[in-house]
Amino acid sequence: MSEHSKGGHVTGLVKYLVYGFFILFALFLFASGFPWLLELPFRLLCGWALHGWKALPSFLGKWESAVLPVGCLFLAGILIHRFIRRWVDGKRPELEWRAKHTVASLSLVFLVSAAAISTSGIMHQFFWLVGGKVIENRGRNLELTMAMSNGRQLLLGLEEYQLDKGRYPRSWEEFEGYGATVQKLWWLDLRNGTAPEPWILLRPGSDDVALDEAALIVSPIISGQWVVVGFGDLSVRRMPVKMYEDLVEPGGKEGGGDE
Repeated sequence: MSEHSKGGHVTGLVKYLVYGFFILFALFLFASGFPWLLELPFRLLCGWALHGWKALPSFLGKWESAVLPVGCLFLAGILIHRFIRRWVDGKRPELEWRAKHTVASLSLVFLVSAAAISTSGIMHQFFWLVGGKVIENRGRNLELTMAMSNGRQLLLGLEEYQLDKGRYPRSWEEFEGYGATVQKLWWLDLRNGTAPEPWILLRPGSDDVALDEAALIVSPIISGQWVVVGFGDLSVRRMPVKMYEDLVEPGGKEGGGDE
């Protein structure tokens, strides 16, 4: 081979390496915005090793519990092999069935079973992730609906108390002593694992009738960002916490939310 031919091969090799480097660099930049594109092939290639690294130590520490099932599996393999050999000798004597054939068949069955179990787990996690946001939204809407229902009943009771006493109660305990069955209402129990929290009276003991757009009661914070506010016109509205803060601050802008 001439020097010119060798130089051409080296130049071509360098050119392909440069092209390959730029292609890989571009793919890496694109995949950096989608980390799962980089993680997916890594998990497919090395996931079994990572799982074994985590699972084997605990398995080896309890190897005695695996003796019985492994022994049963070994015995079942021998019986299956003998059954297949007898069937082959009787039906297809020209075939030569060996132990490695039985091992390969059983291994294929176990691999298919493991793949089916893994697939069901993957699909379960997939639908759980997809449905998580929907479930979260439904839970939040249920909590807001329950709070708005309790708020309406509290407002009706407060209006009756104000008409009778000429003022609003100084506390919920005083309101309850008036005979109103509100104990389960002014404690907002969202039933999400958190402790119940009380509603807040914004005009305790006041003898001035609340104006239509004046906030009268407010619920605890729901889902970390919402409150339900009861107004003087007996309406209840849900609104973000920030909007509520603007509503009650001096000079703040009074606003509403969803009826």
